[in-house]
Amino acid sequence: MIECCLEDAPSIYEHEAQVAGGKELIASSATAAGYSPVEKQNPENRPDKEKTASLSEMFSFADSRDVTLMVVGSIAAVATGVSFPVVNILFGQLINALNASGSNFADRIQSLALYLVYVSIVNMATCAIQVGCWSAAGEHQAQKWREKYVRSILSQEIGWFDVIGASELSTKVAEYTGKIQDGMTRKVADLIQYAAQFLGSFVVGFYLNWKLTLVLLGAFPLIGGAAAFLIQAITSAQVKSSENYAKAGGVANETLTAIRTVSSLNIQFEILNRYRVYLLEAMQIGITKGLKVGLAQG
Repeated sequence: MIECCLEDAPSIYEHEAQVAGGKELIASSATAAGYSPVEKQNPENRPDKEKTASLSEMFSFADSRDVTLMVVGSIAAVATGVSFPVVNILFGQLINALNASGSNFADRIQSLALYLVYVSIVNMATCAIQVGCWSAAGEHQAQKWREKYVRSILSQEIGWFDVIGASELSTKVAEYTGKIQDGMTRKVADLIQYAAQFLGSFVVGFYLNWKLTLVLLGAFPLIGGAAAFLIQAITSAQVKSSENYAKAGGVANETLTAIRTVSSLNIQFEILNRYRVYLLEAMQIGITKGLKVGLAQG
């Protein structure tokens, strides 16, 4: 009887063949769906690998109201940037007037001081318009990006959540949309303002003393290299720290969701260690970024 049952039972080789066939079926199904079995282990091949978007793609949700606000904010940003070289010119003339003598000394100082007050008022007004317009346009477009991001997440297949990690999505949605909003508001406005300030300063420099301006241009490659190193350090640190914070948020989300299971298994200490490791890695990345930023700024 036992021998008959053993003869009918599948052998160990047949069982291994079935397991291998099942793995091949899973792998082929994952490949057909666009996922690779090693994507879970190799973060570089994960589907959520960041890609650089163009300006047209970033502002693809802008309507006529947003375009109007961005145009007005850009004009105000240019005026804000140009006002700084004007302040430098007036301040230089004020210093020269203080060293001069004559009957109209007080009138000259008073006139230059009033000009400085007028320029400061214009600077405050244009800066407020710049920040207000770009913030309003960026907030409106960022809300559309959030809706599209969540809609895209909800339309994915079930296997996609196994590869990505569903517990990390809530952190990533808030973080990535926050970055998009920051890039469409303060960053763009600052870029326009500093570009206008940079060009305006060189125009004023060439107009007042072109020889000294040419000498100062010799240090421009060093300044550009330091700025490129600074941008690379900040960008790399932000990407790596964002990944660690997303993983830490995923651990916290999973733990709070299954808190009864965690308590029953008494694994609070292990989960706390996992959470702490991600935060310590993010802290080390932040310290390294600070050292690089300090080195780039001299």
